[in-house]
Amino acid sequence: MSSCLLFHGPGAKMAACEEALKIGRLLADPFGDDDSGLKVDQAREAMTLLQSTPLGDRVGCVVVGPMDGAATLKSADVLLKSIEEFREEFVQPILWAHDLGGVPSTIRSRCLERWADQVGVAEDDDDVSSAAWSAVHASVRKDYARVVAALRILTKKEAKTDVYVRCLTECLFANIEDQAHRDLWERVRPITLRRVIIPLDVASALLGK
Repeated sequence: MSSCLLFHGPGAKMAACEEALKIGRLLADPFGDDDSGLKVDQAREAMTLLQSTPLGDRVGCVVVGPMDGAATLKSADVLLKSIEEFREEFVQPILWAHDLGGVPSTIRSRCLERWADQVGVAEDDDDVSSAAWSAVHASVRKDYARVVAALRILTKKEAKTDVYVRCLTECLFANIEDQAHRDLWERVRPITLRRVIIPLDVASALLGK
């Protein structure tokens, strides 16, 4: 039986997303709230995906966390069966936590634990990365209200536009076999070639303007 991966440490969420890229592709935005943890309804959504059989020949991944948040204890019970019996050839769960000591023992006992440092990553890059991944998934679904919401972080952290575009690229390459992602990549690619990246150009590409 395969063991679920559990990343912990200051770079855990980013490491979990990067692992998903190595294994295959993300089936959805990461589940859970960075500050308050994983809520029961979010755990149920993640469980539904973990029990599905996604289309395509690449393994699907579901990122869930933080597993040490205040709302996690009840949610852990919802996830237990899914992380015990996941089918690694179809969908794999990848968990993350800020502090390993706060993860319920029932979860820890079923996982392979990996420390994730944050070497070379700025304090708020994690937020920018999450927003970029969310923007891609919303754009390919033509959920433009959500795209706009995921773009707002650039008005607050303009110096992070390069990180945002790098994460857009990683997400698109992880799903490049999908036609909608390839079409979006055609709009994003010219931006990646520029020396100076303007947030408005990123917004135009994501919104199809």
